[in-house]
Amino acid sequence: IALIFLASLLGTVRTGQLLGGDPGALCTAAAIAAVPFIWSGFLEVLIDQPQLGLIVAVILLLMIPTTARVAGAGVLFGICILTKEPVALAAVMPLAWIGVMPRREVQRIVLIFAGAIFATAFWWWVVVWIDSGVIFPFDQIGRVGSRSTERFGIGGPEILSFIILILAWVWFVKRERHSARARLVMLAGLGMILPTIIAVSNQLDFRQLLLISALSCVAGGVALAGWL
Repeated sequence: IALIFLASLLGTVRTGQLLGGDPGALCTAAAIAAVPFIWSGFLEVLIDQPQLGLIVAVILLLMIPTTARVAGAGVLFGICILTKEPVALAAVMPLAWIGVMPRREVQRIVLIFAGAIFATAFWWWVVVWIDSGVIFPFDQIGRVGSRSTERFGIGGPEILSFIILILAWVWFVKRERHSARARLVMLAGLGMILPTIIAVSNQLDFRQLLLISALSCVAGGVALAGWL
């Protein structure tokens, strides 16, 4: 489990490197080391750890949107949805290429990505509909983290961490909004806002914040590297 988690974090640092060079990788790694939400469940068996790796892999594949890479990203994203459904909201990532590529090319990327997700995860939509009569993932979004067993209190360090992470996103969006590759990270983070709000408002355990925290480290690390 620890090795899977470390591999996921290495992929996160690699994302920072591709967006901000070696300084981006260094700043991303430093941010990861400093954020408590990331390391709280280091030795626990959590689905959030491989999910982080899957999302990072999807982002890395979409950075060069060839047909094979986009299809592979869609398959991985479909698996990611099956592991933990609220991440489905991040399926808007391919829209990062709007304004950079011709409209027809963006449509091709979106269709390939959506088709691969559909082919990978459609059977689960059918199972959920037959079982509960609800369209997946709307049967689960309102219960994000309901399987959590340990809860946390929000004190000074947590509030400070939240403020820093929010400022990191604001800085990142301001500096990198014209980069399609950076927008992949932005849209992935955007898709995690609702699950994060639900998790925090219900004081669920730290693992609910792993994915958004790691992406925030990329945002802050790349923005800081660009400024330096």
